[in-house]
Parts: sequence; structure tokens; C-alpha cells
Amino acid sequence: MVALHGPALYFSTALCCLLFHGIAALCGPGQKRIHGSGHCERCPEGRFQEKNTDVDVCQSCLVCEEQKWSIQIKACTSVSNTQCKCTEGFRCSGPECEECYCDVGSGQENDACQPCPDGYYTNNLNMKCKKWTKCVSCSELGVKTNGSRTSDVVCHEASRTIIPARTASTTRATTPAVTTAARFSIHTVVTRATTTHMPPDDSNVLFVGLVIVGMFLVFAPVVAFSRLVRPCIINKNKPMEKTARDNSCRIPIQEEDEKSNSTIVKN
Repeated sequence: MVALHGPALYFSTALCCLLFHGIAALCGPGQKRIHGSGHCERCPEGRFQEKNTDVDVCQSCLVCEEQKWSIQIKACTSVSNTQCKCTEGFRCSGPECEECYCDVGSGQENDACQPCPDGYYTNNLNMKCKKWTKCVSCSELGVKTNGSRTSDVVCHEASRTIIPARTASTTRATTPAVTTAARFSIHTVVTRATTTHMPPDDSNVLFVGLVIVGMFLVFAPVVAFSRLVRPCIINKNKPMEKTARDNSCRIPIQEEDEKSNSTIVKN
């Protein structure tokens, strides 16, 4: 065995002291070092330490946020942290699951998270399922992109305009602002709507009625005149013609009398 003398002995002694104090300063799981000393003490309630350490502070226990659908499945101890899990249907927002959320495509309602049914969707977290937009169209040309659980239906721009069944001029005013495909779509919609669902126009009925009444007012006096007044005029003129004839016949008779009288006188 080699004996150490002088500086070598001093160096080895100092090294042993440092190693001894360093090992003695480490505290086991569930403990922390007392500040300013080499002694250890147990972690207080609500804190823990999982492994050997020389720090004088224990870690804080995790709190499961029940308002964010996180449930505690194991309480915190001095050597282990709290364990949480999400309510059924929800997803963990972090590795410890202290907070949870309802994912896109599912609806959150009554503390439950379930996939949206067909015809509904969500595109943000923790939302209720919303119904797909209904494209106003009589054909499939109204839908540009079909909906899903995570997205709404996309309609052609023209199909978003409600088309009146009685007035096609209103829809024609909107067609210059849309594309060629949209114009074709709205033209198809207007044609079907006007031929199938257009009710009778009251203005046309009123116009026809006025025409009939006007024709009656024009022809009624003519018919009345030809049936009633004209025969009276004809009958009234007949006696005058007869009298004139009688007068014209009497003159020759008088002349004959005069001639006869003259003949008698001569004789």
C-alpha cells in the first residue's frame, strides 16, 4: 500500500469529503432537502417527488379540471402525481389529461361529446353540432361541395338567392354577377319553378274581365238598336209612303172627270 504524503494526501482527503457530502445531500423519493443543511424532509401535502434529488422544493400535484371534462382516477401522493382521464368522448389537451376538449366533428351537449349525426357538423372545438346549409335549388346543381362531419355544405352563389315563383325578372337581375356555370344553374331553376309552381296571375284575369265587359258595353247598344229601334223606324215610315201613293193616284181621276165634263159640254 502506498502512503500519501503532502499535497497528495490533502487532495485525496478533500475529494472524499466532497463525495461524502454530495451523496449525503441527495434525498429519496417523496422527500426534499432542507435548505442550508444536508438533511431531508418529507414533501408536504399537495406536493410530491418521484426520484432522488438534492432540491429543496417538491413538485405540485396535478389538479383535474372537472369543468373541462377531466376526471381524477388516482389521487396525488408524496411519490406520485395525480392521474386524470377525460370523460367519454372527449380528448386530452395535454399529456397529463388535466383538461379535455370535444374534437371537431363531434358535438358537445349535456357534458357529453358524441360524433355529429348525418347532416350535421362542427368545425371548432367544444361546439354543438350544426345543421348543414340547405341550398335553394330544384336540382343537384345547387350544391357545389357536399358537407361532412367537419365542414358545411358549399352552395353555388346563384343558388343562395331565393327565387320568387311569380317574378322571373327578379332573378334575371342577379345573373350578371355570377359565372357561366352559375347562370346555367339559375336558368334551369327559374324554368322549372315557373312551369311547375307558378300560380295564376291576378292581373291577367282582371285584364281579360275588363276586355269582356268593354266588348259587352260596345255591342249591347248596337244589338238593342237593331232589335228594337230599327223596326219602329221602318214601321213609322210606311204610312207616309202609302199616303203619298194615294195622293198621286187621285190626280188622274180628277183629270178624267174634267175631261168627261168637257166632253159633255161640247156635246
